[in-house]
Amino acid sequence: MIKIIFLFLIFAQIYYLSSSANLTEKEKLDKAQKIVDKANAKNKGKWIAKLHDRIAKLEKHSVMLGAKLKVPKKQVSTPEKTNLRRKRSIPASFDVRTGFSSCAGIVGMIQDQSSCGDCWAVSTASALTDRYCISQVKKGNSAPLKTNPSVYFSALELMSCTPGMWGCDGGDPYYAWKYTQTSGLVTGTNYTWNSGCKPYPFPPHGSTEYTAPSCVSSCTSSAWNVAYTQDKKYTKTTGYIQSNVAAIQNEIMANGSVVAAFDVYDDFMYYSSGVYQANFG
Repeated sequence: MIKIIFLFLIFAQIYYLSSSANLTEKEKLDKAQKIVDKANAKNKGKWIAKLHDRIAKLEKHSVMLGAKLKVPKKQVSTPEKTNLRRKRSIPASFDVRTGFSSCAGIVGMIQDQSSCGDCWAVSTASALTDRYCISQVKKGNSAPLKTNPSVYFSALELMSCTPGMWGCDGGDPYYAWKYTQTSGLVTGTNYTWNSGCKPYPFPPHGSTEYTAPSCVSSCTSSAWNVAYTQDKKYTKTTGYIQSNVAAIQNEIMANGSVVAAFDVYDDFMYYSSGVYQANFG
């Protein structure tokens, strides 16, 4: 059993997305192009919007947005030394992939959630994967290899097994993190790689609206040769970062990726590059 110390961050999330139901494919694309043009006219180069055909053709953009926050008013547990960590000098820019260069390959792996509203589970599993690599390096161990499936955590298990959540219909990252502490989390890579105890079940860029599989206490991959209970790793503490920019920056520089949810407007669905700032929705 391996214990990992980590922190996480959650913001509120609200949806402001318009529906494309009952529009023809051309009408959907035309509507999306107008949003892209309007966004780029207002952005003045701060960020670039680009037409994404798959997103434009979705009947409901909300299928991709699964954060349903139900965090308890009183925090159940407090991260160790959250407020005592020495303040760092914050640079003008910081990239976790260069700050922890030996983990760059793992941090740079982006999980495609497909057409399932489990961003709350995918982001938690991905952040934990990053932070596990970084924690090993900070302990003086060699960085896990990018090609080693045993260092990637399963979004499928969080999606299917986190109590009180709704799988592809949404969930709260807070409870996903709590699951890693109380129940542990097995390995699982993305759909394409298809390795680990519970690899992701849905293909990238999926066009079907998927439903989360039922929770099972066994590996879903018959090729994985580690028993389910032996495959689990447990986190030691979970909690929040202080809700200010400096605290978030310090946490990222100290320990790597954090999880956040935010308000999503129409224009964000066509984000391409730059530093996003909402213009309309």
